[in-house]
Amino acid sequence: MESFWTNVGGGIVSGLASGLVVAIAVLLAEYIIRKREKAREKAEALRIEFPNSKRLIQPDIFHKLGPGGSIELMKSVLGAADNTFIDSIPVFEENREEESGLLVHEFSDDEAKAKFEETRFNTTAYLYDFKNATVKITSKNEETIDSLALDVKFEYTLNCSDLPLGFVTTETGEGDLSLILGESKVDKDFAESSRLDHVFSRQDSYFICSIYTAGPLYLHYTCFGFPMGDVMPDKQKPETFVGQTITGICIHRDELECYIPRSWDSL
Repeated sequence: MESFWTNVGGGIVSGLASGLVVAIAVLLAEYIIRKREKAREKAEALRIEFPNSKRLIQPDIFHKLGPGGSIELMKSVLGAADNTFIDSIPVFEENREEESGLLVHEFSDDEAKAKFEETRFNTTAYLYDFKNATVKITSKNEETIDSLALDVKFEYTLNCSDLPLGFVTTETGEGDLSLILGESKVDKDFAESSRLDHVFSRQDSYFICSIYTAGPLYLHYTCFGFPMGDVMPDKQKPETFVGQTITGICIHRDELECYIPRSWDSL
């Protein structure tokens, strides 16, 4: 009988000891976890992050911050730009043939003409690097928006079908007329209705399809993208643009105020 109670007592003591060990282990694990969480929180507090890379831009930006919009509103809505700089390289440096000669500049002397030629394309550019797209906004007076360009990033799309592009919007391949950046392709009608160009340099290569909408909008819509395939786009041959994927669009009032995101903008 004494042996029985001895065994029972020993079992109870052993169980209590085991439970105590487990409790201590749990408390120790919780302490380690809390310590790691505090260390992580401290590290996060010290880390400098740029918020734009986590934000997704939406197509309503074209209606809120298009040409004629406010730079002050842009800064209020989008925040500080990732890069602000003077850009002097527009897509077009001459008006299309049917408009050339309509605007004539007069100068008081050769010095005034030289100064105009030197700075005529200078504009302040505001570059935003969002999670799904790169946005570039320009303003010559730093008060009013002159152009707004958006280029979607790889594996992202943006439905801009509500832009008033009329019959020159592009086919997605599903039989409907729409403009989905990162998905829509240039069709025959769109290519033949556009001012075409191929902008390329040591760092960049873009095909350009630009159209003009008359009153009441009086806006230029310039679609662009990276040319794919064996045949490079030739502005004299609209068929070489057909089938190219449109990744970006720039909206601008003046034909010569088309500034699209370039690889060197963020340098």
